[in-house]
Amino acid sequence: MLEDFFFTLQFLYTDAAKGFTVPVVMGVLYLGQKYDVPEVTGVCAAYLRTNIYVSTVVEIYYAAKLFDLPELEAAAMAFMLK
Repeated sequence: MLEDFFFTLQFLYTDAAKGFTVPVVMGVLYLGQKYDVPEVTGVCAAYLRTNIYVSTVVEIYYAAKLFDLPELEAAAMAFMLK
């Protein structure tokens, strides 16, 4: 969780999303939603949309449902239906 907080602060101060991984982005997405920071949520959703793989699709779909991100949910569902 501390790593997630670090990456959230890094993004807020630099507008850069460097060193993200899917597990870290999930934590940052949670913080962006919790503290109502749409810029963070948008960057996380965009990152996840470009990193949908067999190993991550279920986790990404679940996060999209949990955080009410319909575009990300649709992208994950489309990947699952391929």
